[in-house]
Amino acid sequence: MNLSRAQRINAAQELATPFIPKTTTSRLNLRFSERKLLLSFVDLSLVFLSFLAIVLPIIQIGQPALFGAIQYQEVVLIYGIILLTVWLCTGFSMGLYNLTVAASVLKSIRLVIGTMAVLLVSLLAIIQIERVLALNWVDVLSICALGTILLISWRLVYAICIAKWGLPQSVVVVGAGESGSELASMLRGGGLLGHNEHHDLRAEYGSIVGYKIIGFIDDDPQKQDSTVAGISVLGGSSELVQIVNKYQPDQVVLAITNTDSIQPGLLNVLVECRSLGFELTTMPELYETVMQRIPINHIGTNIGAALSNSRSGISRLYEFCRRLLDILIGLQGCIMMIPMLPVIWIINRIYAPGPLFYLQERTGKSGKPFQIVKFRSMIVDAEKFSGAVWAEEDDPRITPVGKFLRQTRLDELPQFWNILKGEMSIIGPRPERPHFVELLSEQIPFYKARHSVKPGLTGWAQVQYSYTSSVEDTAVKLQYDLFYIKYQGLVIDTKILLKTIGVVIGFKGR
Repeated sequence: MNLSRAQRINAAQELATPFIPKTTTSRLNLRFSERKLLLSFVDLSLVFLSFLAIVLPIIQIGQPALFGAIQYQEVVLIYGIILLTVWLCTGFSMGLYNLTVAASVLKSIRLVIGTMAVLLVSLLAIIQIERVLALNWVDVLSICALGTILLISWRLVYAICIAKWGLPQSVVVVGAGESGSELASMLRGGGLLGHNEHHDLRAEYGSIVGYKIIGFIDDDPQKQDSTVAGISVLGGSSELVQIVNKYQPDQVVLAITNTDSIQPGLLNVLVECRSLGFELTTMPELYETVMQRIPINHIGTNIGAALSNSRSGISRLYEFCRRLLDILIGLQGCIMMIPMLPVIWIINRIYAPGPLFYLQERTGKSGKPFQIVKFRSMIVDAEKFSGAVWAEEDDPRITPVGKFLRQTRLDELPQFWNILKGEMSIIGPRPERPHFVELLSEQIPFYKARHSVKPGLTGWAQVQYSYTSSVEDTAVKLQYDLFYIKYQGLVIDTKILLKTIGVVIGFKGR
Protein backbone atom coordinates (compact mmCIF):
# COMPACT_ATOMS: atom_id res chain seq x y z
CA MET A 1 0.00 0.00 0.00
CA ASN A 2 1.71 3.21 -1.22
CA LEU A 3 0.71 6.69 -0.06
CA SER A 4 1.86 10.15 -1.04
CA ARG A 5 3.68 12.18 1.60
CA ALA A 6 0.63 14.43 2.12
CA GLN A 7 -1.65 11.41 2.51
CA ARG A 8 0.81 9.81 4.88
CA ILE A 9 1.03 12.88 7.11
CA ASN A 10 -2.76 13.32 7.08
CA ALA A 11 -3.28 9.67 8.00
CA ALA A 12 -0.86 10.05 10.90
CA GLN A 13 -2.70 13.17 12.06
CA GLU A 14 -6.06 11.39 11.97
CA LEU A 15 -4.56 8.47 13.88
CA ALA A 16 -3.12 10.72 16.54
CA THR A 17 -5.78 13.43 16.85
CA PRO A 18 -8.13 11.80 19.45
CA PHE A 19 -5.20 10.91 21.66
CA ILE A 20 -2.26 13.22 21.01
CA PRO A 21 -2.54 16.98 21.48
CA LYS A 22 0.09 19.23 19.97
CA THR A 23 1.73 19.93 23.31
CA THR A 24 2.55 17.69 26.26
CA THR A 25 1.39 20.19 28.86
CA SER A 26 -2.32 19.85 28.06
CA ARG A 27 -2.73 16.21 28.99
CA LEU A 28 -2.11 13.79 31.80
CA ASN A 29 -0.02 10.71 31.03
CA LEU A 30 0.20 7.82 33.47
CA ARG A 31 2.55 4.88 33.19
CA PHE A 32 1.51 1.28 33.85
CA SER A 33 2.63 1.38 37.49
CA GLU A 34 0.89 4.73 38.05
CA ARG A 35 -2.36 3.42 36.59
CA LYS A 36 -2.28 0.39 38.84
CA LEU A 37 -1.59 2.68 41.78
CA LEU A 38 -4.57 4.85 40.79
CA LEU A 39 -6.86 1.81 40.51
CA SER A 40 -5.79 0.32 43.83
CA PHE A 41 -5.87 3.66 45.70
CA VAL A 42 -9.42 4.51 44.59
CA ASP A 43 -10.62 0.94 45.16
CA LEU A 44 -9.24 0.84 48.69
CA SER A 45 -10.62 4.29 49.46
CA LEU A 46 -14.11 3.26 48.35
CA VAL A 47 -13.99 -0.01 50.30
CA PHE A 48 -12.89 1.81 53.45
CA LEU A 49 -15.52 4.53 52.87
CA SER A 50 -18.24 1.88 52.60
CA PHE A 51 -17.00 0.30 55.84
CA LEU A 52 -16.99 3.61 57.71
CA ALA A 53 -20.41 4.64 56.35
CA ILE A 54 -22.02 1.63 58.06
CA VAL A 55 -19.81 1.37 61.16
CA LEU A 56 -19.70 5.03 62.25
CA PRO A 57 -23.47 5.36 62.84
CA ILE A 58 -23.29 2.24 65.01
CA ILE A 59 -20.52 3.85 67.08
CA GLN A 60 -22.51 7.07 67.49
CA ILE A 61 -25.67 5.24 68.57
CA GLY A 62 -23.90 3.57 71.45
CA GLN A 63 -20.45 2.29 72.27
CA PRO A 64 -19.85 -0.70 74.53
CA ALA A 65 -19.09 0.49 78.04
CA LEU A 66 -15.87 -1.44 78.05
CA PHE A 67 -14.39 0.71 75.29
CA GLY A 68 -13.63 4.40 75.35
CA ALA A 69 -13.81 6.54 72.23
CA ILE A 70 -10.08 6.35 71.45
CA GLN A 71 -9.88 2.56 71.91
CA TYR A 72 -12.95 2.05 69.78
CA GLN A 73 -11.52 4.18 66.97
CA GLU A 74 -8.38 2.07 67.10
CA VAL A 75 -10.46 -1.09 66.80
CA VAL A 76 -12.27 0.37 63.79
CA LEU A 77 -8.94 1.25 62.19
CA ILE A 78 -7.54 -2.25 62.76
CA TYR A 79 -10.61 -3.90 61.28
CA GLY A 80 -10.50 -1.49 58.37
CA ILE A 81 -6.86 -2.41 57.65
CA ILE A 82 -7.75 -6.11 57.78
CA LEU A 83 -10.58 -5.48 55.37
CA LEU A 84 -8.38 -3.56 52.92
CA THR A 85 -5.68 -6.24 53.10
CA VAL A 86 -8.22 -8.95 52.24
CA TRP A 87 -9.52 -6.85 49.34
CA LEU A 88 -6.07 -6.07 47.95
CA CYS A 89 -4.77 -9.66 48.18
CA THR A 90 -7.96 -11.10 46.69
CA GLY A 91 -8.06 -8.47 43.96
CA PHE A 92 -4.48 -9.12 42.86
CA SER A 93 -4.93 -12.90 42.93
CA MET A 94 -8.07 -12.67 40.76
CA GLY A 95 -6.51 -10.21 38.27
CA LEU A 96 -8.58 -7.18 39.27
CA TYR A 97 -5.56 -4.91 38.82
CA ASN A 98 -4.56 -6.14 35.40
CA LEU A 99 -4.88 -3.03 33.23
CA THR A 100 -6.36 -4.88 30.27
CA VAL A 101 -9.01 -6.38 32.55
CA ALA A 102 -9.72 -2.96 34.03
CA ALA A 103 -10.32 -1.63 30.51
CA SER A 104 -13.06 -4.22 29.92
CA VAL A 105 -16.34 -3.15 31.52
CA LEU A 106 -17.88 -6.63 31.82
CA LYS A 107 -14.75 -8.39 33.07
CA SER A 108 -13.98 -5.61 35.51
CA ILE A 109 -17.51 -5.70 36.97
CA ARG A 110 -17.40 -9.50 37.22
CA LEU A 111 -14.13 -9.41 39.15
CA VAL A 112 -15.36 -6.61 41.43
CA ILE A 113 -18.36 -8.76 42.36
CA GLY A 114 -16.16 -11.83 42.85
CA THR A 115 -13.69 -9.96 45.05
CA MET A 116 -16.53 -8.44 47.05
CA ALA A 117 -17.96 -11.93 47.60
CA VAL A 118 -14.67 -12.98 49.22
CA LEU A 119 -14.77 -9.82 51.33
CA LEU A 120 -18.34 -10.66 52.39
CA VAL A 121 -17.33 -14.13 53.56
CA SER A 122 -14.32 -12.67 55.40
CA LEU A 123 -16.48 -10.10 57.19
CA LEU A 124 -19.03 -12.71 58.22
CA ALA A 125 -16.22 -14.82 59.64
CA ILE A 126 -14.81 -11.83 61.52
CA ILE A 127 -18.09 -10.92 63.21
CA GLN A 128 -18.50 -14.53 64.32
CA ILE A 129 -15.03 -14.60 65.86
CA GLU A 130 -14.97 -11.08 67.35
CA ARG A 131 -18.03 -9.09 68.42
CA VAL A 132 -16.26 -5.86 69.38
CA LEU A 133 -17.86 -3.79 66.59
CA ALA A 134 -21.33 -5.18 67.33
CA LEU A 135 -21.97 -5.79 63.64
CA ASN A 136 -24.61 -8.24 62.40
CA TRP A 137 -25.09 -9.90 59.04
CA VAL A 138 -27.35 -7.05 57.86
CA ASP A 139 -24.55 -4.55 58.51
CA VAL A 140 -22.09 -6.75 56.61
CA LEU A 141 -24.44 -7.02 53.63
CA SER A 142 -24.90 -3.23 53.72
CA ILE A 143 -21.14 -2.65 53.68
CA CYS A 144 -20.65 -5.00 50.72
CA ALA A 145 -23.69 -3.69 48.81
CA LEU A 146 -22.58 -0.06 49.17
CA GLY A 147 -19.01 -0.98 48.29
CA THR A 148 -20.14 -2.88 45.19
CA ILE A 149 -22.19 0.07 43.94
CA LEU A 150 -19.35 2.56 44.49
CA LEU A 151 -16.69 0.29 42.99
CA ILE A 152 -18.70 -0.61 39.89
CA SER A 153 -19.40 3.08 39.32
CA TRP A 154 -15.70 3.90 39.63
CA ARG A 155 -14.67 1.02 37.38
CA LEU A 156 -17.14 2.17 34.73
CA VAL A 157 -15.56 5.64 34.82
CA TYR A 158 -12.09 4.13 34.52
CA ALA A 159 -12.95 1.72 31.69
CA ILE A 160 -15.00 4.17 29.63
CA CYS A 161 -13.32 7.50 30.28
CA ILE A 162 -9.76 6.86 31.43
CA ALA A 163 -8.52 3.58 29.93
CA LYS A 164 -9.90 4.20 26.44
CA TRP A 165 -9.80 7.96 26.08
CA GLY A 166 -7.84 9.76 28.70
CA LEU A 167 -4.36 8.45 29.35
CA PRO A 168 -2.56 6.79 26.43
CA GLN A 169 1.20 6.92 26.02
CA SER A 170 2.08 7.96 22.46
CA VAL A 171 5.20 6.55 20.81
CA VAL A 172 7.24 6.97 17.64
CA VAL A 173 9.00 3.75 16.66
CA VAL A 174 12.43 3.96 15.02
CA GLY A 175 12.79 0.85 12.90
CA ALA A 176 10.02 -0.75 10.85
CA GLY A 177 11.67 -4.16 10.59
CA GLU A 178 10.82 -7.36 12.45
CA SER A 179 11.23 -5.84 15.92
CA GLY A 180 9.15 -2.78 15.06
CA SER A 181 6.45 -4.89 13.41
CA GLU A 182 6.16 -7.17 16.45
CA LEU A 183 6.07 -4.16 18.76
CA ALA A 184 3.19 -2.71 16.71
CA SER A 185 1.35 -6.04 16.80
CA MET A 186 1.83 -6.24 20.55
CA LEU A 187 0.52 -2.75 21.23
CA ARG A 188 -2.40 -3.34 18.87
CA GLY A 189 -3.32 -6.63 20.57
CA GLY A 190 -2.19 -8.77 17.66
CA GLY A 191 -1.76 -12.51 17.43
CA LEU A 192 1.79 -12.52 18.80
CA LEU A 193 0.67 -12.46 22.41
CA GLY A 194 0.01 -16.18 22.80
CA HIS A 195 -2.42 -17.24 25.52
CA ASN A 196 -1.73 -14.21 27.66
CA GLU A 197 -4.81 -12.27 28.65
CA HIS A 198 -3.60 -9.28 26.60
CA HIS A 199 -4.53 -11.35 23.55
CA ASP A 200 -8.29 -10.98 23.82
CA LEU A 201 -8.56 -7.88 25.98
CA ARG A 202 -7.57 -5.01 23.76
CA ALA A 203 -8.66 -1.41 24.01
CA GLU A 204 -10.67 0.25 21.25
CA TYR A 205 -9.05 1.78 18.17
CA GLY A 206 -6.50 -1.05 17.89
CA SER A 207 -4.43 -0.01 20.91
CA ILE A 208 -3.59 -2.18 23.86
CA VAL A 209 -4.24 -0.38 27.12
CA GLY A 210 -2.08 2.69 27.48
CA TYR A 211 -0.15 3.01 24.21
CA LYS A 212 -0.71 4.51 20.79
CA ILE A 213 1.82 4.37 17.94
CA ILE A 214 2.03 7.60 15.95
CA GLY A 215 4.16 6.08 13.20
CA PHE A 216 7.44 4.48 12.15
CA ILE A 217 10.77 6.02 11.24
CA ASP A 218 12.85 3.95 8.80
CA ASP A 219 15.58 4.69 6.24
CA ASP A 220 14.70 1.75 3.98
CA PRO A 221 13.61 3.32 0.62
CA GLN A 222 11.17 0.45 0.01
CA LYS A 223 9.28 1.27 3.20
CA GLN A 224 8.89 4.98 2.52
CA ASP A 225 5.35 6.14 1.71
CA SER A 226 3.90 2.83 2.96
CA THR A 227 2.46 1.19 6.05
CA VAL A 228 3.93 -1.57 8.23
CA ALA A 229 1.60 -3.60 10.46
CA GLY A 230 -1.09 -1.02 9.69
CA ILE A 231 1.08 1.91 10.88
CA SER A 232 2.38 4.64 8.57
CA VAL A 233 6.10 5.09 7.94
CA LEU A 234 6.42 8.84 8.49
CA GLY A 235 9.92 9.31 7.11
CA GLY A 236 13.60 8.59 7.55
CA SER A 237 15.94 9.26 10.46
CA SER A 238 16.82 12.71 9.07
CA GLU A 239 13.19 13.72 9.67
CA LEU A 240 12.94 12.30 13.21
CA VAL A 241 13.54 15.58 15.06
CA GLN A 242 10.97 17.37 12.93
CA ILE A 243 8.41 14.59 13.46
CA VAL A 244 8.80 14.40 17.25
CA ASN A 245 8.58 18.19 17.50
CA LYS A 246 5.35 18.07 15.49
CA TYR A 247 3.60 15.20 17.33
CA GLN A 248 5.17 15.49 20.79
CA PRO A 249 5.33 11.73 21.58
CA ASP A 250 5.83 10.52 25.13
CA GLN A 251 8.50 8.07 24.01
CA VAL A 252 10.79 7.41 21.08
CA VAL A 253 11.26 3.65 20.86
CA LEU A 254 14.34 2.19 19.18
CA ALA A 255 13.24 -1.09 17.55
CA ILE A 256 16.55 -2.32 16.14
CA THR A 257 17.75 -5.74 17.30
CA ASN A 258 21.43 -5.17 16.64
CA THR A 259 22.15 -1.80 18.24
CA ASP A 260 25.82 -2.11 17.21
CA SER A 261 24.71 -1.49 13.61
CA ILE A 262 23.22 1.95 14.35
CA GLN A 263 24.63 4.49 11.92
CA PRO A 264 26.26 7.69 13.29
CA GLY A 265 23.56 9.83 11.67
CA LEU A 266 20.75 7.98 13.48
CA LEU A 267 22.71 8.05 16.72
CA ASN A 268 23.08 11.82 16.46
CA VAL A 269 19.37 12.47 15.92
CA LEU A 270 18.48 10.14 18.80
CA VAL A 271 20.80 12.09 21.08
CA GLU A 272 19.26 15.34 19.80
CA CYS A 273 15.76 14.00 20.58
CA ARG A 274 16.92 13.21 24.10
CA SER A 275 18.41 16.69 24.46
CA LEU A 276 15.00 18.13 23.51
CA GLY A 277 13.44 16.30 26.45
CA PHE A 278 11.90 13.31 24.66
CA GLU A 279 12.20 10.00 26.46
CA LEU A 280 14.18 7.30 24.66
CA THR A 281 13.67 3.60 25.23
CA THR A 282 14.26 0.35 23.35
CA MET A 283 11.85 -2.23 22.03
CA PRO A 284 12.94 -4.87 24.62
CA GLU A 285 12.46 -2.39 27.48
CA LEU A 286 8.97 -1.43 26.34
CA TYR A 287 8.15 -5.08 25.64
CA GLU A 288 9.16 -5.96 29.21
CA THR A 289 6.98 -3.17 30.60
CA VAL A 290 3.87 -4.21 28.68
CA MET A 291 4.21 -8.00 28.54
CA GLN A 292 6.23 -8.66 31.72
CA ARG A 293 8.54 -11.01 29.82
CA ILE A 294 11.89 -10.89 27.98
CA PRO A 295 11.70 -10.75 24.14
CA ILE A 296 14.46 -13.28 23.50
CA ASN A 297 14.12 -13.01 19.72
CA HIS A 298 14.79 -9.26 19.77
CA ILE A 299 17.79 -8.85 22.04
CA GLY A 300 20.37 -10.48 19.79
CA THR A 301 23.39 -11.62 21.81
CA ASN A 302 22.87 -9.02 24.54
CA ILE A 303 22.99 -11.36 27.52
CA GLY A 304 22.64 -8.41 29.89
CA ALA A 305 19.14 -7.76 28.52
CA ALA A 306 18.10 -11.31 29.39
CA LEU A 307 19.88 -11.98 32.68
CA SER A 308 20.86 -10.19 35.84
CA ASN A 309 24.28 -10.91 37.29
CA SER A 310 23.63 -9.15 40.59
CA ARG A 311 25.15 -10.90 43.60
CA SER A 312 24.88 -8.12 46.17
CA GLY A 313 24.55 -8.58 49.91
CA ILE A 314 20.83 -7.92 49.64
CA SER A 315 20.41 -10.72 47.08
CA ARG A 316 22.33 -13.12 49.33
CA LEU A 317 20.06 -12.19 52.22
CA TYR A 318 17.08 -12.73 49.93
CA GLU A 319 18.39 -16.20 49.00
CA PHE A 320 18.85 -17.07 52.69
CA CYS A 321 15.33 -15.95 53.56
CA ARG A 322 13.95 -17.87 50.57
CA ARG A 323 15.58 -21.09 51.71
CA LEU A 324 14.35 -20.60 55.26
CA LEU A 325 10.82 -20.02 53.97
CA ASP A 326 11.11 -23.05 51.68
CA ILE A 327 11.97 -25.26 54.67
CA LEU A 328 9.09 -23.92 56.77
CA ILE A 329 6.52 -24.16 53.98
CA GLY A 330 7.87 -27.49 52.73
CA LEU A 331 7.58 -29.00 56.20
CA GLN A 332 4.09 -27.58 56.69
CA GLY A 333 3.05 -28.80 53.22
CA CYS A 334 4.24 -32.35 53.90
CA ILE A 335 2.33 -32.43 57.20
CA MET A 336 -0.79 -31.00 55.55
CA MET A 337 -0.60 -33.64 52.81
CA ILE A 338 -0.64 -36.63 55.21
CA PRO A 339 -4.43 -36.76 55.85
CA MET A 340 -5.06 -36.42 52.10
CA LEU A 341 -3.06 -39.52 51.18
CA PRO A 342 -5.64 -42.21 52.07
CA VAL A 343 -8.47 -40.27 50.42
CA ILE A 344 -6.64 -39.80 47.12
CA TRP A 345 -5.35 -43.39 47.24
CA ILE A 346 -8.87 -44.84 47.68
CA ILE A 347 -10.38 -42.70 44.90
CA ASN A 348 -7.49 -43.56 42.60
CA ARG A 349 -7.93 -47.28 43.31
CA ILE A 350 -11.59 -47.04 42.31
CA TYR A 351 -11.24 -45.03 39.10
CA ALA A 352 -7.65 -45.65 37.98
CA PRO A 353 -5.84 -48.49 39.76
CA GLY A 354 -2.13 -48.00 40.08
CA PRO A 355 0.50 -46.36 42.30
CA LEU A 356 -0.42 -43.25 44.27
CA PHE A 357 2.78 -41.35 43.44
CA TYR A 358 4.50 -40.71 40.14
CA LEU A 359 8.26 -40.18 39.95
CA GLN A 360 9.85 -38.50 36.96
CA GLU A 361 13.36 -37.24 36.27
CA ARG A 362 13.61 -33.47 35.89
CA THR A 363 16.45 -30.99 35.44
CA GLY A 364 17.18 -28.77 38.43
CA LYS A 365 19.49 -25.89 39.27
CA SER A 366 22.83 -25.93 37.41
CA GLY A 367 21.46 -28.71 35.18
CA LYS A 368 21.53 -31.36 37.95
CA PRO A 369 18.85 -34.07 37.55
CA PHE A 370 16.46 -35.03 40.36
CA GLN A 371 13.32 -37.11 40.81
CA ILE A 372 10.19 -34.98 41.04
CA VAL A 373 7.26 -36.41 43.05
CA LYS A 374 3.63 -35.93 42.01
CA PHE A 375 0.28 -37.57 42.62
CA ARG A 376 -0.33 -39.78 39.60
CA SER A 377 -2.85 -38.12 37.28
CA MET A 378 -2.46 -40.30 34.17
CA ILE A 379 -3.02 -43.95 33.38
CA VAL A 380 -0.22 -46.33 34.26
CA ASP A 381 2.57 -46.43 31.60
CA ALA A 382 1.06 -43.43 29.82
CA GLU A 383 4.21 -42.99 27.69
CA LYS A 384 5.05 -46.64 27.15
CA PHE A 385 4.39 -46.50 23.41
CA SER A 386 4.45 -42.76 22.68
CA GLY A 387 7.65 -41.87 24.51
CA ALA A 388 8.15 -38.45 26.09
CA VAL A 389 5.46 -36.09 24.80
CA TRP A 390 3.84 -32.90 26.08
CA ALA A 391 0.48 -33.10 27.83
CA GLU A 392 -2.33 -31.63 25.74
CA GLU A 393 -5.67 -30.09 26.56
CA ASP A 394 -8.24 -32.88 27.17
CA ASP A 395 -5.39 -35.41 27.06
CA PRO A 396 -6.98 -38.90 26.93
CA ARG A 397 -4.20 -40.26 29.15
CA ILE A 398 -5.42 -38.18 32.09
CA THR A 399 -7.72 -40.09 34.47
CA PRO A 400 -10.99 -38.57 35.79
CA VAL A 401 -9.40 -38.16 39.22
CA GLY A 402 -6.24 -36.83 37.62
CA LYS A 403 -8.20 -34.14 35.79
CA PHE A 404 -9.50 -32.80 39.11
CA LEU A 405 -6.05 -33.04 40.68
CA ARG A 406 -4.55 -31.07 37.79
CA GLN A 407 -7.27 -28.40 37.71
CA THR A 408 -6.79 -27.71 41.42
CA ARG A 409 -3.00 -28.27 41.22
CA LEU A 410 -3.34 -30.86 44.01
CA ASP A 411 -1.20 -33.23 41.95
CA GLU A 412 1.74 -30.93 42.72
CA LEU A 413 1.46 -31.24 46.53
CA PRO A 414 4.04 -34.07 46.91
CA GLN A 415 6.63 -31.65 45.56
CA PHE A 416 6.75 -30.14 49.04
CA TRP A 417 9.09 -33.06 49.68
CA ASN A 418 11.35 -31.89 46.85
CA ILE A 419 11.24 -28.39 48.33
CA LEU A 420 12.13 -29.67 51.80
CA LYS A 421 15.10 -31.57 50.33
CA GLY A 422 16.34 -28.40 48.61
CA GLU A 423 15.86 -29.71 45.05
CA MET A 424 13.10 -27.17 44.40
CA SER A 425 11.83 -23.86 45.77
CA ILE A 426 8.32 -22.55 46.29
CA ILE A 427 8.78 -20.11 43.40
CA GLY A 428 10.84 -20.56 40.26
CA PRO A 429 10.70 -21.89 36.69
CA ARG A 430 8.96 -25.25 36.42
CA PRO A 431 11.51 -28.09 36.06
CA GLU A 432 11.59 -29.72 32.64
CA ARG A 433 12.49 -33.26 31.63
CA PRO A 434 16.09 -33.80 30.41
CA HIS A 435 14.86 -35.04 27.02
CA PHE A 436 13.02 -31.77 26.38
CA VAL A 437 15.83 -29.67 27.86
CA GLU A 438 18.26 -30.93 25.23
CA LEU A 439 15.69 -30.54 22.46
CA LEU A 440 14.65 -27.04 23.47
CA SER A 441 18.19 -25.80 24.13
CA GLU A 442 19.00 -26.37 20.48
CA GLN A 443 15.98 -24.39 19.25
CA ILE A 444 15.45 -21.61 21.80
CA PRO A 445 18.17 -19.07 22.71
CA PHE A 446 18.94 -18.61 26.41
CA TYR A 447 16.91 -21.72 27.35
CA LYS A 448 19.48 -23.17 29.75
CA ALA A 449 19.60 -19.83 31.58
CA ARG A 450 16.46 -20.93 33.46
CA HIS A 451 18.67 -23.42 35.32
CA SER A 452 20.51 -20.56 37.05
CA VAL A 453 17.90 -20.71 39.83
CA LYS A 454 16.10 -23.55 41.56
CA PRO A 455 12.96 -24.80 39.83
CA GLY A 456 9.73 -23.95 41.63
CA LEU A 457 6.36 -25.35 42.60
CA THR A 458 4.85 -22.27 40.96
CA GLY A 459 6.34 -19.48 38.91
CA TRP A 460 5.81 -16.34 36.86
CA ALA A 461 5.31 -18.33 33.66
CA GLN A 462 2.74 -20.60 35.32
CA VAL A 463 0.50 -17.76 36.48
CA GLN A 464 0.89 -15.71 33.28
CA TYR A 465 0.62 -18.43 30.65
CA SER A 466 -1.12 -21.75 30.13
CA TYR A 467 0.44 -25.18 29.74
CA THR A 468 2.95 -25.69 26.94
CA SER A 469 2.32 -28.15 24.15
CA SER A 470 4.85 -26.97 21.54
CA VAL A 471 8.26 -25.36 21.10
CA GLU A 472 6.57 -22.02 20.38
CA ASP A 473 4.63 -22.13 23.66
CA THR A 474 7.79 -23.11 25.55
CA ALA A 475 9.64 -20.13 24.03
CA VAL A 476 6.95 -17.79 25.36
CA LYS A 477 7.11 -19.35 28.82
CA LEU A 478 10.89 -18.99 28.77
CA GLN A 479 10.41 -15.25 28.26
CA TYR A 480 8.41 -15.15 31.48
CA ASP A 481 10.96 -17.33 33.30
CA LEU A 482 13.81 -15.04 32.26
CA PHE A 483 11.79 -12.02 33.38
CA TYR A 484 11.41 -13.61 36.81
CA ILE A 485 15.10 -14.51 37.02
CA LYS A 486 16.07 -10.97 36.05
CA TYR A 487 13.76 -9.25 38.54
CA GLN A 488 13.27 -11.87 41.26
CA GLY A 489 12.59 -10.43 44.66
CA LEU A 490 9.94 -10.00 47.32
CA VAL A 491 7.57 -7.96 45.13
CA ILE A 492 7.32 -10.39 42.22
CA ASP A 493 7.29 -13.38 44.60
CA THR A 494 4.25 -11.92 46.34
CA LYS A 495 2.52 -11.36 43.00
CA ILE A 496 3.15 -14.97 42.01
CA LEU A 497 1.77 -16.34 45.27
CA LEU A 498 -1.38 -14.23 45.01
CA LYS A 499 -1.92 -15.20 41.37
CA THR A 500 -1.32 -18.86 42.21
CA ILE A 501 -4.13 -18.69 44.76
CA GLY A 502 -6.36 -17.32 42.00
CA VAL A 503 -5.35 -20.20 39.69
CA VAL A 504 -6.15 -22.81 42.35
CA ILE A 505 -9.47 -21.24 43.36
CA GLY A 506 -10.48 -20.73 39.73
CA PHE A 507 -9.67 -24.36 38.72
CA LYS A 508 -7.41 -23.01 35.97
CA GLY A 509 -4.91 -25.86 36.01
CA ARG A 510 -4.73 -28.43 33.25
